[in-house]
Amino acid sequence: MRGLALRFTAIRRRSTACDSTIDDGESPPRLPESENLMTVQGALLVGSVNLPDTESTFRAAADTLGRRLRRVPDGETGDRFHWIVFQADLIGGADGIERVGDEPVLLRNLDLRPLRFADGVDPARVVLPKLDYARAALESYGTFAALREQGVIPAGIRFQVSLPTPLAVVVALVREEDRAAFEPSTSVRCTPSSTRS
Repeated sequence: MRGLALRFTAIRRRSTACDSTIDDGESPPRLPESENLMTVQGALLVGSVNLPDTESTFRAAADTLGRRLRRVPDGETGDRFHWIVFQADLIGGADGIERVGDEPVLLRNLDLRPLRFADGVDPARVVLPKLDYARAALESYGTFAALREQGVIPAGIRFQVSLPTPLAVVVALVREEDRAAFEPSTSVRCTPSSTRS
């Protein structure tokens, strides 16, 4: 793939032809050796792409995978480059939330320290900030639409927005003893967004 690390899951199908000779009547049917192969039918990009920006991701995906794609994500570039780690900085700025430890643990510009509730805070009263997925998707869609109009992205390929589950965020970013109390905050109390998606 021209040195490009695109993570993708190949969508495959297996031939249904079976070997008709079964010795004991109890063994499962087996495919003849020549037909026991997987045939790639398409590709699904499922995570971050290690490229500098959204346009580079769209161009590389279209050039490398082309018609094998049904939809294409923006590569989670910028601060979203490392899956959900960027959320810790956003959530960590909410009233009542603190980082564990005094010194930042940096991965490029992102702090890897876990989150916790501050002492004496009622978890039910904590309001989480916007995570900006809608804003990022709208910006990326503009780039996607322009490249599709230019013919860089083939017609028929759709724009994909990939969102992590709240459970993934809680397990990855919140210290273990605060997870049960933190989980309800991820699904019901967020700062209202003025951006429509």
